[in-house]
Amino acid sequence: MSDSDKEDLFYAPAKGLSADAEALSVLEGQYVLHQTIGSGGFAKVKLGTHILTGERVAIKIMDKHQLGHDLPRAYLEVRALKVLCHQHICKLYQVIETTNKIILILEYCPGGELFDYIVSKDRLDEEEARFFFRQIVAAVAYIHSQGFAHRDLKPENMLLDEENRVKLIDFGLCAQPEGGMNCPLETCCGSPAYAAPELIRGSVYLGAEADVWSLGVLLYALLCGFLPFDDDHIPSLYQKIQIGMYEKPNWLSPGAVALIDSMLQTTPIRRITVRQLLHHPWLRTNPSGFLLGPIQYESNYQLIVLDEEVLEEMSLVLSMSPTAVKEEILHWKYDYVTALYFMLMHRKIHHRPLHLRPHSEYIHTGMRGAESLDALDIRKLQKDEKENKYPFLLPVTPAKAKSQQTERESGGVRMSPGLSMDSRLNELMDDQLTMPTRMGKEMKKKGTGVRIGRSIEKGLDRMKNMLTPSKKQSTPSGPTTVKALQNVSTTSSSDPDQILRTLLLGLIEKGISCKQHGYKVRGKADGGRMSFELEVVRIPGYKVVGIKRKRLNGDAWCYKKVCEQVLALTGSIHDSS
Repeated sequence: MSDSDKEDLFYAPAKGLSADAEALSVLEGQYVLHQTIGSGGFAKVKLGTHILTGERVAIKIMDKHQLGHDLPRAYLEVRALKVLCHQHICKLYQVIETTNKIILILEYCPGGELFDYIVSKDRLDEEEARFFFRQIVAAVAYIHSQGFAHRDLKPENMLLDEENRVKLIDFGLCAQPEGGMNCPLETCCGSPAYAAPELIRGSVYLGAEADVWSLGVLLYALLCGFLPFDDDHIPSLYQKIQIGMYEKPNWLSPGAVALIDSMLQTTPIRRITVRQLLHHPWLRTNPSGFLLGPIQYESNYQLIVLDEEVLEEMSLVLSMSPTAVKEEILHWKYDYVTALYFMLMHRKIHHRPLHLRPHSEYIHTGMRGAESLDALDIRKLQKDEKENKYPFLLPVTPAKAKSQQTERESGGVRMSPGLSMDSRLNELMDDQLTMPTRMGKEMKKKGTGVRIGRSIEKGLDRMKNMLTPSKKQSTPSGPTTVKALQNVSTTSSSDPDQILRTLLLGLIEKGISCKQHGYKVRGKADGGRMSFELEVVRIPGYKVVGIKRKRLNGDAWCYKKVCEQVLALTGSIHDSS
């Protein structure tokens, strides 16, 4: 068993193994599965390799039975991804369905979440924010042109590829109004902190206008490193959103303030449109003094005229004529042939050789694949999918505050303002993390300045084995050496064990439950609703070690605060002379 497999077993519960086993049998001969790169209550995402091309892919495995009444959203996401082919939308390569699973083969984006990029920079300067925001506006304009509204735009739903290009993901909450984009919607959904005032009022709304509001919140977050409207108490958050007043830091230029103001208009009809955004002066500003051209939102994908060189290469390995291959592709079944074409095009665009690996007996089996989603009768789902009718937390009259113990006993849940209402799809599989319960209760007392007392000392005694990596936990070579520096923060120390001890102590002192495996630490915060991973790593060319960050699930802004607080401790450590 490989180290990565052992790691999966360490972190993943036994119930996740059956999903892997079923996926392995369906994907045999087509893909090689590697480590889990994301997991949730109903789905997990694994890194994979397409055997024939060697391309890395993200393999999303969804459990239909666990999805339950959320299953229509999975079908809606598939339908949207088949229609939406754009350079700034994460590409769907292949769809496989079995009795129990829906498996999506997706473009792999090694740069991680745009949100993590914000964490690494605290906030972006205007030139860098403009670079990303132009791409985001292009993607949203394209989505609207195809008759869809995204309805959950936020930096956690945007990935970065190897060239730092934005790729939108998560279309489970999108809407495709039957009467077109001017047809009003009624369903409230998405993330409260990014929701437009008309949504939280329970009014009918236009999807495009709601998306523009979310874009305003997003741009503010890029430029400021925090949200314009923020409150742990959801009714208070809703009140702030409906008033529409927010801080305008002095580092924002007049042009940026004007653009944000135009998007964050509480009256939808006064809000700037996406069409107007394409030509907005701030988005066309160039540091050199020359105006950039208007944002081009059209897709770069050619879905009618196919690449002859790619068709020729495919014909050799599939034992079909180029004409037959072309006819097969143009059905756009999103089967193995579709995936192969898209991956070869990806290789060609990035100037990599097209030569395929030797012929495999599984290739033709892969062409048949499992049942296609096109063959499913999902008309009965369309009524619910028409607007994607899923609950959104509506404003309520603030009641008398309950104690935390009473809230737990009554089953009440405090919704994190940055968390989508579809968070059940993104809940981390229960890792059974070690909970410093006694210490956690101490931490929950009022006030942020509570000093660590005897409960911490007792907690440290219990965590003694965690603070010093044993020989069994450490590899002979020590921490992993990273190749890419995405999501890696540098420290001031060359001692990985010292940094690991500081990480663990910092998490414990903050009452954050954590579990260590070698130089990796997984933690849970925000009442267990936010999970993350920190790994002490070596960086090529640096004497000091680094810390690789990864948000696993939950509220991204809570994750940002935890990272800033814990990484500040490690940044203050210096090697002893």
